[in-house]
Amino acid sequence: MIWLSPPELTGLEQESINQVIESKWLAPNGPVVATFEAQLALLFSLDEVIAVNSGTAALHLALIALGISHGDEVLCPTNTFAGSIFPVIYTGAKPILVEASPESWTISLDWLQEALASRRKAGATVKAVIAVDLYGMPCNYAELLQFCHTNELLLIIDAAESLGSTYQQKHTIGLADAGIVSFNGNKIITTSGGGALYLANPQYRTTARRIANQAKQPVRYYLHQEIGYNYNLSSLSAAIGLAQLPELSWRVQQKRKIFENYLHLLTGKIPFRFQQELDPATSNRWLSVFYFPDISFNSIEIIQNFANKQIELRTAWNPMHTQPIFQEDLYFGDGFSTKLFQNGLCLPSGIKLTENQQEKIIDMLIRLLVS
Repeated sequence: MIWLSPPELTGLEQESINQVIESKWLAPNGPVVATFEAQLALLFSLDEVIAVNSGTAALHLALIALGISHGDEVLCPTNTFAGSIFPVIYTGAKPILVEASPESWTISLDWLQEALASRRKAGATVKAVIAVDLYGMPCNYAELLQFCHTNELLLIIDAAESLGSTYQQKHTIGLADAGIVSFNGNKIITTSGGGALYLANPQYRTTARRIANQAKQPVRYYLHQEIGYNYNLSSLSAAIGLAQLPELSWRVQQKRKIFENYLHLLTGKIPFRFQQELDPATSNRWLSVFYFPDISFNSIEIIQNFANKQIELRTAWNPMHTQPIFQEDLYFGDGFSTKLFQNGLCLPSGIKLTENQQEKIIDMLIRLLVS
């Protein structure tokens, strides 16, 4: 089976897990978690990173630490996975869904400006923007940071899919008020499940750590003065992460090679579009995703045809403003992400995918699209 983005092991994970088991420190908040956090901080050139049990948990903690709560509104991309939006609802705030740029497929500054003007005219309390690095592609942070500064908005970066991507040669997690990454099983580096959080304000980090640990107060008995969550990363997951992190640079190179080879195989064969890598952004090309706007086809039938051949394809993200759960939330856009969903396909992008496998995938795809 050729999977879309399978987890890959380095061969060192078992030894790392065994060391944790031998230490008998299986509970969270142990030495191996602290070491993992220190290695992440070193990788990102940041002073502190908080490891948690998922990217969604990291995003929820970021919103809580930044004071987002009931009655607030957060400008969010519609072109993303629901995990980028659900944490806004957890806090009692309302997501305002904003369309993507046709060039990068990340949140559009033009639609952001329109959404903000409309909501503030209506008297809404708009507090923040969540920017998602879609499929590993960094957003236009020069514009976003200026937009947020000018309008007194917090900026939270969802870099769940973009570990190893950079903007102005910096990891995107640390560019704003808060940032998160994910180590889910399909990500470029995995701890099976896990994530990490950065907060620019050190006091907010203290808050996030406390909330992630069931909001326990630092006394000799269990004292809770606020609602907490069980968001700590396990020691075993941290051990897996420590074994994987040294391969990040190589894995990014492999993902980018896979994307470039798809690009080469498709060029001149069929009309298509892809995410533009606009300087100074460098994408990890976590998933190779292509858009075929000039061709009429049924993406579900295409995906099923590939599944019959033991090859996993997926559609592009089904935009949030079309999802039943978000039907009552406001949307600002022109429907671009809906077209992308209808005519976009995510191709297998595992780091061990071979060129021969890619040729097989593209040959079959072209036959199905032009038939």
